[in-house]
Amino acid sequence: MGRLTEAAAAGSGSRAAGWAGSPPTLLPLSPTSPRCAATMASSDEDGTNGGASEAGEDREAPGERRRLGVLATAWLTFYDIAMTAGYNFFIILYPVGVAGELLTIYAALPHVKKTGMFSIRLPNKYNVSFDYYYFLLITMASYIPLFPQLYFHMLRQRRKVLHGEVIVEKDD
Repeated sequence: MGRLTEAAAAGSGSRAAGWAGSPPTLLPLSPTSPRCAATMASSDEDGTNGGASEAGEDREAPGERRRLGVLATAWLTFYDIAMTAGYNFFIILYPVGVAGELLTIYAALPHVKKTGMFSIRLPNKYNVSFDYYYFLLITMASYIPLFPQLYFHMLRQRRKVLHGEVIVEKDD
């Protein structure tokens, strides 16, 4: 059942007016109370079986509804924590991951150059040459202009999702 304070029942909008000396007393609200804006219909009042068919299906037990409500609340809480964590942890993890990728490529460069790993030399059947060593160097160099662009895009997405801000980008 809902509860209503005396100050709210009297129509007073300010807290101070109803709380002059002691805290307000809680008044019970019933679904059919004249002060209640909306009334709740029950299956006893309208003659239906609460949505269940006449073939013997029983109404959902109150304990089952409470359990489902608790599960829904737990899921929404988990989802909120996961969203917040995902949009905050990337601030540290994304640069650490990029640094790990670059260090791994850098450590592999001597081995790739010495063995010619994944490289195709001329002459060959397809008349194409590919040097994996230089491909790795170009890949490492591409992180310089691309990393800040991707990182700041993620920051804008974070601001939009977590704070509800609308970001207006200028079209020059």
